[in-house]
Amino acid sequence: MPLDLGEIADVAVRRVRTAAEKAAFLSLPYDLYAGDEAWRPPLRFERKDHLERHLRGEEPTEEIALFLAYEGERPVGRIAAFLNRAHLDRYEDGAGHFGMLAAQDEAPRIVWALLRAAEEHLSELGMRKIVGPYDFSVNEEIGLPTSGFDTPPMLMMPYARPGLAPAVESAGYAKAMDLYAYAVDLDAHYPRPPVVQRLQRQVRDDPSLSMRPMDPKRFAEEVRTGMAIFNDAWSNNWGFLPFSDEQVDHMAKSLKPLLDPDSFWIGEKDGEAVAFVVMVPNVNEAARDLDGRILPTGWAKLLWRLKRRKVTTARMMLMGTRRDMQKSRAGVALVCSLFEEAFAAGRKKGLKTCEMSWVLETNADVQRLIALSGAERYKTYRMVSKDL
Repeated sequence: MPLDLGEIADVAVRRVRTAAEKAAFLSLPYDLYAGDEAWRPPLRFERKDHLERHLRGEEPTEEIALFLAYEGERPVGRIAAFLNRAHLDRYEDGAGHFGMLAAQDEAPRIVWALLRAAEEHLSELGMRKIVGPYDFSVNEEIGLPTSGFDTPPMLMMPYARPGLAPAVESAGYAKAMDLYAYAVDLDAHYPRPPVVQRLQRQVRDDPSLSMRPMDPKRFAEEVRTGMAIFNDAWSNNWGFLPFSDEQVDHMAKSLKPLLDPDSFWIGEKDGEAVAFVVMVPNVNEAARDLDGRILPTGWAKLLWRLKRRKVTTARMMLMGTRRDMQKSRAGVALVCSLFEEAFAAGRKKGLKTCEMSWVLETNADVQRLIALSGAERYKTYRMVSKDL
């Protein structure tokens, strides 16, 4: 049933202009979700830096408008509306985007008011449709959670209560794409299934194929190698945007404190890198009780938990196989074996669960590859769109 426009009128939505309003925008999820059992507060300094990089023009976004919804003088919701120049240049589809959406109790009247503000902003910029949510790029936090609410989100995966997706869709938004997250029990299925053992044996027996952990002395170069494979591997996928050199360098800087060499594996054919996987310890678990704050003692606690094996979950957040290898048995064997090397290294560190995310609902090849590991789909995230 359409929402009564009078209810929307009761919600005041104002564009963020001042430093105090920006601070309120950033802190809103921490206030809204405090006490939720599945909420894992992300690190506040990282969220602030992420936003500032876009506002300063260090990422391919522009015409960014941040909005806060108020009841009286109390913020009860937020949204960002923006253009992603890399997307518009690649797809020429007249799409603007929204993201960073949160609303008190996921009340439809608040969500509708926020979406209307975003729609009007993008319409004024000449956009023909609005797509979201993502946090400025398809390579950042993305999607409306639609299942798996009984478990907390992993690093760089969004959190919301069950009512947010229905509230957005009730405003006239239709599904554009679903994205899946899979969970692997690292202690289960041992010994490994026969098909996995055969694929591992193929890699061992083929002198043209090899695997190695990344070289920490060449960390930035190794990240660039992996992301060059990523940009090739996923280039035909829905919504794909390549990582720029600047984004890759920023990623290398961000990941370096988190990654051990045996968390980042590279597969080679005839000595050339053709596949890679990166499994990152779940910082959300390590920071679960810090409320996103690292001062005065939070940083020490976080590093101790990450380095002293006090974290039991991880996320395989990056992987790829060069396109000319994707349909070959050698390519499948190589990636499957890379998964197993990362899982085995994680198991030695006390990891119990690895999330493999995210995967497009249309990407049957990767879904089949992930299924070989014994992974099960446990969360879904939805991208939506609406004509303006």
